[in-house]
Amino acid sequence: MSEPFIKTSNKDLLDPVQITAGVIEKKQPLPILANILIRKDGVNVTFLGSDNQIFVKAKTVIGSGEGQFATTLSAKKLTDILKTFDPSDEVSLSQDKSRIKLVCGKSKFELQPLPAENYPEIVEDETFNLAFSMPCSRFKDMLNKVQFATDVNGQRYFLNGILLDVQENNVVAVATDGHRMSYFKVDLEEPCKNPTQAIILKKTSKELLRLVPDSDEILHVHLSDNKIKVTFKLIEVISNLIEGKYPDYKRVIPPNNSKVFTVTHKDLKKSLKKVKILTTDQVKNVCWNLKPGSLSFKVTNTDMEEAEDEISIDYNGEALEIYFNVDFFLEMLEAIEADSFKIALETSMSSSLVQITDNDNYKYVVMPVRM
Repeated sequence: MSEPFIKTSNKDLLDPVQITAGVIEKKQPLPILANILIRKDGVNVTFLGSDNQIFVKAKTVIGSGEGQFATTLSAKKLTDILKTFDPSDEVSLSQDKSRIKLVCGKSKFELQPLPAENYPEIVEDETFNLAFSMPCSRFKDMLNKVQFATDVNGQRYFLNGILLDVQENNVVAVATDGHRMSYFKVDLEEPCKNPTQAIILKKTSKELLRLVPDSDEILHVHLSDNKIKVTFKLIEVISNLIEGKYPDYKRVIPPNNSKVFTVTHKDLKKSLKKVKILTTDQVKNVCWNLKPGSLSFKVTNTDMEEAEDEISIDYNGEALEIYFNVDFFLEMLEAIEADSFKIALETSMSSSLVQITDNDNYKYVVMPVRM
């Protein structure tokens, strides 16, 4: 048996394994895509996981000895084994003939690798341009505020992703399923030299939300014609982009809704959760009845059961009855942290506009249900 190519604490090995294993699908078209590529060059060790559309790379300095070595191991088996050890336990990986030997104290595992040369490598695109940089926490917050509104398995494939509209002084993130749209604008500290648009995969945004820390460390986003590269800490995420032209989101935002009122996050969420109890999986419609001084919600289901609740609001305009899918509002309320919202309505057939009170950077547009 040769000398270990990795010898380190269990935590320092498990961390990059879990970072890269998260992108790997349970069912893979290629057996090798169930594995993690481990590439050693002296003390520097790189871990790579992929589903062939998204590549997640983690760089570490846990190599043992000089020289180079590369192999691939089952992501699930390696993760499950390492999770049985304590974080401070010493773990080693070495090559033993055609197998990889993992040793931790008196525990020994012999694992069957697949050839590293068969692992799909990242095709580095020479046309990557730095699009923008911002703190990790701000980037994560931007994705979180819009991701919930993406389409799910829709025929218009470009709606299954998130639009990043990179402008000179800000980045706008937009997601829509054709019935509602979530929009969030983040100002850039340094101007962007190459304004552009890109549609990122929903899975890519989920991976970024999983990996990006809530910290002030700077994150860098690079774009090419068909890929996005996001780097932070010692982690790099490269993903394909969705091809297609995204709808003109600016035209979706209603400019002149006249029935405007403010409601607290707590009151709106509490009332909607009450009446949702009597909705069904097939019918999520809730009637909103707007009157001077009050907003009431009512549900009548197929069993002719009824639920009704009312909250007080500061409103002196015309009355309006309008129906909305209750989940469209509850999902927004889960994603957006704010004390209160300004809601602007117009007619029972026109879209509504929801904004965080005194903050124009967030907009949520919802189409009513036609009854």
